[in-house]
Parts: sequence; C-alpha cells; structure tokens
Amino acid sequence: MDIELPGPVGERNRYLLQPRGPVACLAQTESGLRMQVGAALATGNKALVRASDAAALAGLPASLSERIAIVDEPLNAPELAAVLFEGDSDALLALERRLAEREGALVAVHGVARDDLAAGRDDYPLERLIDEQSISINTAAAGGNASLMSIG
Repeated sequence: MDIELPGPVGERNRYLLQPRGPVACLAQTESGLRMQVGAALATGNKALVRASDAAALAGLPASLSERIAIVDEPLNAPELAAVLFEGDSDALLALERRLAEREGALVAVHGVARDDLAAGRDDYPLERLIDEQSISINTAAAGGNASLMSIG
C-alpha cells in the first residue's frame, strides 16, 4: 500500500506498508497451516511451507499457489523474515534456540498454542508481518516545485 498524504506546499509525504519477506509456516494442524499461509499471503509475503505439509494446501487457486514455496526446510531460507509457529512452549523454545544459531539477522517468531488457535482465542499479528515506512520530501529544496511559483 502506498498512500500520498497531504502536506504543505513544497513538501511531499508518503506512507507505505510493505511485505517483510518470506515467512516460514510451521504448523501442527492443517487448519493451523491454512491460517499461517493466509496471514503470510494477506500481508503480501511469500509463504514457505514444508514439503511434508503441502498436501494440506491442495486445491488452492493458482494465483495463491504462486506465492507459496514448498521447501524441505523453511528455516534454511536465506532471506527469512519471520516464522509463524503453532505448538507448545517447549517446541517454541527449541525453535527459538535453533533460529538464534542461524547466521545473519534475527528472525521474529510468532507462536500460538494449538488449543488457543483451534478455539479462536488467539491469532497471528498481521501488523508484525509488514514494514511501515513514511517518507517526507522537501521538494522545494530538492530542485523546486513548479506549484510554488503559482501561489499568489
């Protein structure tokens, strides 16, 4: 999403929401996997799904399937931006330890307990799967704005 914001003459303001990047979807249940993939795709990211879980996504429209990568190990993706996890606290702790050993940037993990997810008491935070950016440009200082000359 890219929105032009109002501002004073001689200034250009933009507000952008952009996908973070590939999101690993690690679920224990089919419904959990569908929810994770839905969260990743709804925020414009690519969903990384284990090959062993791919059957749960059979029948998706081609426009969605194109944005899902079936991989042997989603955590090995070099540009991994986030992990959506469904499971208990012990498994979550093990996952976080494994991610801490990776080279490169830290990866955010968003975990939900299977029982909470199934009961609808919890969900994945979509706002954490996007990057927010605001840009303000002084167009008068950047070479001038022709609209400034028409004020009068």
